[in-house]
Amino acid sequence: MLSVKTSFSLQEIQPKSEMPKLTTGLIAEKALDLDREVKYLLNKAKIAKAEKEKAKKEAEEKAAKEADEKKKKDKKKKKKKKDSNETTDASEEVEKASADTNEEENLEVEEGGETLGHAHIFEMRFFV
Repeated sequence: MLSVKTSFSLQEIQPKSEMPKLTTGLIAEKALDLDREVKYLLNKAKIAKAEKEKAKKEAEEKAAKEADEKKKKDKKKKKKKKDSNETTDASEEVEKASADTNEEENLEVEEGGETLGHAHIFEMRFFV
């Protein structure tokens, strides 16, 4: 299409007996086209802004979710470590108790060249 200035200058040069190059209908049509294009660009900008905000919000939610999962994993690890420490402590106590028992069983008391059994050691401790 011809620009408004070009059309206006052509219209001035053109004789009055010919059909005009620039009419009010053409001007109105161009104004509507410009208005439609402006509305389209504004709508496109709004959509782009909304998509950007949505992506930002999703990223924040994802980061928060990952942080929560990390906290849960850390809690589980701490709990597991604590449980394993308690289990280790309990097993150490059991080992110590069994070692003490083994030492008592291995304790040999000889009386007159004879080795006395566990029952005899018990009797000797409390009745002697």
